[in-house]
Amino acid sequence: MRNSGYNLSEQNSYLKNQRERIPNNLEFIKDWALKLDPKDPAAWSYASMSLFCFLYWAKVRAQSFKLEEYPHFEDFLVRFANMPGVHETSFEASTPIRLY
Repeated sequence: MRNSGYNLSEQNSYLKNQRERIPNNLEFIKDWALKLDPKDPAAWSYASMSLFCFLYWAKVRAQSFKLEEYPHFEDFLVRFANMPGVHETSFEASTPIRLY
């Protein structure tokens, strides 16, 4: 939205809801994500792949979202960094994924 010229510091209900959505959703799935074990093939599911993609995107691209405030999700990225497809689909596909 910022790149499209929206004033994100503006106080309105829509922007307030958007600022709350990600932290609320991450809090909702925190326990589930903490229980996932990369040694269990069933843990690398559509849901965990989607979470990994979002977290990786947020770490690399997001300007207003600070993943460092969620150490358990940073740990999730580290634990699942070597799963099938991660390196092949990273933003830097020709080089190994760099999370830190």
